[in-house]
Amino acid sequence: MKSVADGPRPCQTGLPLSGPCYPRWVKPLAAIAVLALALALAACGGDSDEFAATPTAPAETPAVQPTDVTFETSDGVAIAGSLWRVDSPAIVVFAHMRGSNRDGWRPVAERVAADLGVAALTFDFRGHGDSDDGELGEIDLDLEAAVAFARAEGYERVIVAGASMGGTAAIAVAAREDLAGVIAVSSPAEFEGIDAAAAIGGVTEPALFIAAQGDQPYRHDVEELHDAASGPKDILLLPGNDHGTRLLGRNDAERFVAAILDFVREHR
Repeated sequence: MKSVADGPRPCQTGLPLSGPCYPRWVKPLAAIAVLALALALAACGGDSDEFAATPTAPAETPAVQPTDVTFETSDGVAIAGSLWRVDSPAIVVFAHMRGSNRDGWRPVAERVAADLGVAALTFDFRGHGDSDDGELGEIDLDLEAAVAFARAEGYERVIVAGASMGGTAAIAVAAREDLAGVIAVSSPAEFEGIDAAAAIGGVTEPALFIAAQGDQPYRHDVEELHDAASGPKDILLLPGNDHGTRLLGRNDAERFVAAILDFVREHR
């Protein structure tokens, strides 16, 4: 076996080069080069947040992959959605906040499908994402169409979960539909003529209300909606002032997601 002593050696001064050897100045320069490379890497941001956030391995592929779907509202608006098909009697229909799209709820939809074995549907409200344009005051018709589409797919128990304006629409729809449950996150009492405060008395389904403590005036609206609901109900007030699905970006986001999963688990 070749030993370290058998490798290249410093060349003897005044002797001819015979066999593998290196000039005595090479080894110090190599060490300097290594040190320079290390300093250069550090200068490129080795300790930066961006570097630390780079994944070391590919993310795991979700157990259930969504498929693109489309459906039409009662006033003829084409709505684009994503459906996590699961062989279960229940489905959660997620309604996003203003300025967002169906991807706002995607992390929770994936957890509902993978962790609970419950189907999930996200969609773009009119004027958002891949859906047709339309008046925001009619978004309750989009959610109503999403519920009808879910039932046409064979899901008997429908839970609706809405963020901000999506929660206002969820309450309005829950008051006129027979649902398995409703979740309202950071939801205003009224949005573009959709009056959740007037509808909440007709919501007899189990309901979960969520808001951040500093998210005013929406925390106040959520508390009043909770108090006026006539069915089984619960409320969760989280620290901070984040609004709607921005709660998913908080350090305690898992508490937010866990509350939704627990509600779905109980009422699926």
